[in-house]
Amino acid sequence: MKEKRGDLWSWLILGTLVFFIYLCWFFRTGYLAGIAFATPIFCVILAISLVGTVGIRNFFRDREGQLVTVGCLLALLNIFLVKSGKGAIFTIGGFFLMLYLSDKIRFTGMQKILLAALCVPYYAGWWFVKETEYNINTPGMIELGLFLLICLGLEEGKRFYPKARLWLLTAEVFLGILGMGVARYYHARSGFYGFLLFFALYFLGPLLASRKWVKRLLTLGVTAGAMLITIPFSWLYAHNFVVGGQVIPLNILSGREIAWIEFWNAWLKKPLTGIGSDFINAIPNWSGLEAHNTLLSLLWVHGILVFALVLYLLLRRMSGLEKWENGEKAAWMPYAGVIAMMVVGAAETFYCAGIYNGIFFVLLTCAIQEDFIR
Repeated sequence: MKEKRGDLWSWLILGTLVFFIYLCWFFRTGYLAGIAFATPIFCVILAISLVGTVGIRNFFRDREGQLVTVGCLLALLNIFLVKSGKGAIFTIGGFFLMLYLSDKIRFTGMQKILLAALCVPYYAGWWFVKETEYNINTPGMIELGLFLLICLGLEEGKRFYPKARLWLLTAEVFLGILGMGVARYYHARSGFYGFLLFFALYFLGPLLASRKWVKRLLTLGVTAGAMLITIPFSWLYAHNFVVGGQVIPLNILSGREIAWIEFWNAWLKKPLTGIGSDFINAIPNWSGLEAHNTLLSLLWVHGILVFALVLYLLLRRMSGLEKWENGEKAAWMPYAGVIAMMVVGAAETFYCAGIYNGIFFVLLTCAIQEDFIR
């Protein structure tokens, strides 16, 4: 019965995620009131869940637990050395804990279905209510995140009701098209391309799931590729290969190369400690720019030593997903969601930030669960 209902810690994590979705993701006033607390509180909830599932003694005895401890201590030291905003510790600490707990927390079928049902009203709300005060990319990323959680429940429905597989698949496609329509309406290209990539991976799953080299290539693409892609555009911008103020005149990057070169230049002066989260003082030409790259934001803010530990744990989790031997036993849907979020993270500070990091954690955890049946 406990396996069907889930334990206290998985409910605590999902309850926190749903709370912030309902608070922040429909009206701008709720977003402004709650988003600053999403990352710190989720980090604390993960820490509490770690104590409940693993235990303090086992955590410090575990090699990965020791790496997480060293990484958090180094990050904390760097924060004080560069006089960073103290809240940055919750971002990196939460990311460490997500990676550590992703193969230890388990979400049951009932939890996935309930989570999907709770996400549907907010997902559908964006079709009827046009909220214009968000950043243009935010509605697309919100819809993508909610859609991936809804798909978890629909996939679980296929497991319990095999005869309804076609209807549930139709529902996934229909809901995805509507979400893409919202992203298109707001010109939220990152979210729109995330939808397209998810569907491409999802429907190619039966062909790709048994090929380890494909998944290894995807892992390299969403980690090393996502970071390295910024270098040539930054170099071109720095050397005045510019048309209309941008490297690519078609506005594909929307000026992200300008942010990347500023962050790279600032980080190269402090590669070990990072520049911290006080961008106003760390970047002379900063004018409200974001890092626009999830992994690089961790490197730039916290330094190369902390980032090396993050990347090591991330690659360990991703490499574990390469061991699936066939498409039916593999958790291909959440895996496709993880890859889609990481690709979007190549252009946005995405899956390490509040609420999105919770969705990423749930997807990664479900992808690691071997009993998830597509």
